[in-house]
Amino acid sequence: MPLDLYLSQINKKAAKRAIESSQATLQLFQVTTKSSNEALKSSKAAITAAQTALKSSESAMSLALAASDLLHNILSLVEPLKTSQFLEPDQVDLATFF
Repeated sequence: MPLDLYLSQINKKAAKRAIESSQATLQLFQVTTKSSNEALKSSKAAITAAQTALKSSESAMSLALAASDLLHNILSLVEPLKTSQFLEPDQVDLATFF
């Protein structure tokens, strides 16, 4: 076999290996890209869930503040009654009401 033909076959084999290596690198890149895209989607979903939870928490806090204000108002009405003197039923002269 002439030297030129032998070198040509070696170059073809080297070129074939280089192509296979490039294809493997491309496949690895595609898998990595797909994995990164899935991780990005997952992160976006986690951010959306966190934002929803925050809105829910803010709504719950607003509701709790409204309930607190309502209880404060009720207590402000009830507190004066605690110091008032109430008549027992036997102390009331029913004749004054009829």
